[in-house]
Amino acid sequence: MEAPSSESRRDPVGRAVSALGITGAELARRLGISKGALSQWKLPGRAPPIEHCVTIERMTNAAVRRWDLRPDDWHHIWPELIGAEGAPQDVGTCSVVGT
Repeated sequence: MEAPSSESRRDPVGRAVSALGITGAELARRLGISKGALSQWKLPGRAPPIEHCVTIERMTNAAVRRWDLRPDDWHHIWPELIGAEGAPQDVGTCSVVGT
């Protein structure tokens, strides 16, 4: 699979909408959130809440991954994904509790 462009990495929510072939309003409905909340996720520094990331990843058949949705902290939330195929290699100095 081809890596997403830097432009599309900035809008993983838009990629999810495209991958599903639906509107943003329909994605919001399927997630049980408002259209306004979905729009907020597209703003710089506004990532989807953790509880929606796995759902979006599954809905899109991994076309949009958890690390796309939460690029700054995915490795702290889901440390089991570090080193997974396609995962970003630069995760800084990860500290996982209990290791």
